[in-house]
Amino acid sequence: MVRWSFVMFAACGLAIAGCAAPSQQPAGAGRATTSISTTQPLAGAPPARLTLSDPCPTRLHDICGPLLIYLTTNYRLPDHLDELRQLPGSQSIGEFVCATSKQPYVYNPAGIIGANVAQRAVIYDAAPTHSGYRWAIVIKEATPNAPFIAEVVAWPEGRFPKSTPTSP
Repeated sequence: MVRWSFVMFAACGLAIAGCAAPSQQPAGAGRATTSISTTQPLAGAPPARLTLSDPCPTRLHDICGPLLIYLTTNYRLPDHLDELRQLPGSQSIGEFVCATSKQPYVYNPAGIIGANVAQRAVIYDAAPTHSGYRWAIVIKEATPNAPFIAEVVAWPEGRFPKSTPTSP
């Protein structure tokens, strides 16, 4: 009985995961996911500033949709952040600015490398106004077995260069 349950569980898992023959599209084409995650707050920093109810990560999460549509359609990042304005879902996002600092988000297509070279922050707060952190959209490149992924993360100020590119 245990063996049969395991076989059914494994079969359901494969079906849900979407086992299918490889497509002829470039790696990651048409596949994308998003998530929001936070890092631990700095010692002594008020943790309330790094909550998921903060409007800044919520807005960045909303931007992930048009960004992933652009990525999976064009197989590259847009030249300018304003290009996302023409995609479905972007009309309801509002301004591409931090709700706390009121400064426009920085768009850096080259990105700031994250924990590994396949992970880079491409859209982020202009200043560390969230308890010494900046909210950012980090993308992970698609691979043959995985889609593009866009995550909203809180990175400490130390991960950002001293001077950042300006938004177009």
